[in-house]
Amino acid sequence: MMISSNLRLVLSILLVVALLALSRSLMYAFNLGLFADTNFKEYLRIFLLGLRFDVSAVLYLNGIFIFFALALNFLPKSRLLLRLNFIIFFCIPNIIALGFNLADVIYYRFTLKRMTADIFDYLEHAGDMGALMPQFLRDFWYVTLVGFVFFFILVWVANRLLKPTESNRTGTRHFLSQFAIALIVMFFAVIGMRGGFQLKPIDIAQAGMYVSTNQSALILNTPFTIMKTIGKTHLEETAYFKNEKEMEAVFSSLHKTLPEPKINFSDSIADPNIVIILLESFSAEHSAALCQEATTANYQGYTPFLDSLICQSVVFEGFANGKRSIESIPAILSSVPSLMNNDFISSVYSNNQVSSLASILKKKGYISYFFHGGTNGTMGFDTYAKASGFDKYLGREEFDDESHYDGHWGIFDEPFLQFAAGEINKSDKPFFSVIFTLSSHHPYTIPSEYKGRLRTGPLPIHQAIHYADQSLKQFFKTASAMPWFQNTLFIITSDHTSEPVFPYYKSFAGSYAIPMIFYHPAIQHPQKISKIVQHADIMPSILHLFHWKENFIAFGQSAFCENKSGFSITFLNGRYQLIKDNHLFHFDGKNAIALYDLKRDSMCKNNILESHPSLSESMTRFTQAIIQQYNYRMIHNKLKE
Repeated sequence: MMISSNLRLVLSILLVVALLALSRSLMYAFNLGLFADTNFKEYLRIFLLGLRFDVSAVLYLNGIFIFFALALNFLPKSRLLLRLNFIIFFCIPNIIALGFNLADVIYYRFTLKRMTADIFDYLEHAGDMGALMPQFLRDFWYVTLVGFVFFFILVWVANRLLKPTESNRTGTRHFLSQFAIALIVMFFAVIGMRGGFQLKPIDIAQAGMYVSTNQSALILNTPFTIMKTIGKTHLEETAYFKNEKEMEAVFSSLHKTLPEPKINFSDSIADPNIVIILLESFSAEHSAALCQEATTANYQGYTPFLDSLICQSVVFEGFANGKRSIESIPAILSSVPSLMNNDFISSVYSNNQVSSLASILKKKGYISYFFHGGTNGTMGFDTYAKASGFDKYLGREEFDDESHYDGHWGIFDEPFLQFAAGEINKSDKPFFSVIFTLSSHHPYTIPSEYKGRLRTGPLPIHQAIHYADQSLKQFFKTASAMPWFQNTLFIITSDHTSEPVFPYYKSFAGSYAIPMIFYHPAIQHPQKISKIVQHADIMPSILHLFHWKENFIAFGQSAFCENKSGFSITFLNGRYQLIKDNHLFHFDGKNAIALYDLKRDSMCKNNILESHPSLSESMTRFTQAIIQQYNYRMIHNKLKE
């Protein structure tokens, strides 16, 4: 029995849908720990609902292929044209799409969201991704193997389905029948692309109608999320508040003279040096002193030196403003979190004028350094450092000793931190320095002389965390003998969290929990303060300690303002997340989605949105005040006072 070319076309599209759906199911199968609140029965429901998004993605991807396949039915059969259509418009797009979907099975562990179109900007700024790709393929060989199996099935089966036939029927009847079939196929293809007969085509936010934020990666597929965010680089102005005075009473990004800070690190501090140490992928979970689930004396963590320093510091409940390194830098240095699909550094707003600690402290005669052991150009850090007023950027190129190259990202932490201490020691001015580590980044390479000497744990990163901690210990040992050390304020934090082990650190709140440590050698009253401090609070906190008198723009607030409760805001999967006053709140830009009581429900299983209308309204207004000012200042280049 001969199968018609149109039926072959439909079967080939169904084949791609099936493969995309199966690859989507691997997100759940290979990340069960991250979806512990989703049992198998619930997942089956989500899987079936996700087919709507799979069909939409496949039809968008294969739109050109379908068009040419239908058009060729009106012409005498040409094997060459059929093969070109098959290879160029079918095989290549679908193999790439499946590749992205499978890659997200692993990448999701680090970002907790499906890739969006900003992944291309990220890859452009990521540096040695070409050199790192073979390592990724080896480390996650099982996903690579599955990928090759999927690619083989796609090409082999589709090749048999779409193999040219010898039929060359012509005539008016044939033309009319093919025309009618083409109209029917195109009609259902358009409906499938739109995701149904509803007024507007389905979008990423549509997933929120069926599942929680944590489950959105299970219902969505990566080709869909990438295609739906292409070109969506511009923010839109909002008008939640008609009255600016009313809005600024809720939250103001314009900071004026701050009251005297209640916490003093030392009465003798005068124009202290400032060093921000940004630890790659350090979660609060890694520290025995910070981990909320370290309930037994057996848990030692992987940061013994950092834990000893915590006992001599002012420590807050730290939260990152994002899930990637490239999002942390502007949040920390300019108090500008990435509350949009793109990170600020690679967004269309990256050329906006922006204040930073480097440019502000320069007014007080400070020299500024940015140290990162990675290949110069990685993540665009060197470009951002220059644009934001740093006097010197020192990376792998300036280190200039390839014997300490880790073979992947850059210079091992220990030698690079020693290099940073030495370079700082050359300064004859008060200085502001940022030191960004890298050895605790995948693939977690450590020097050969440390192998077998470090703590290991259930994840490969744990040994690298201990190595970074040892490198930090050696840095402080060297720095403590230098003349500038006694008059230096150190702020130690992390760029973002890493793959978690304990349940809390897989939750909405815990997945952003990081160290937030303020240390000065002459500190008088070390203490842990139960107050949320986010990346965006670091700049205003430093300026507060400096008794800064000029106005500045910041989307955080000083940690040392006693009359203000702390908060943290992030943007992920099309939703804003606000943590404030022991509650966690989700907002999609239009509607309140969820509200959780973190004291009674740290894992965020009980949505209390409907039962607490006044609290929901308060959290909504606070979030809206931030969004309205953020979008306005981004669009109109008003990030600098």
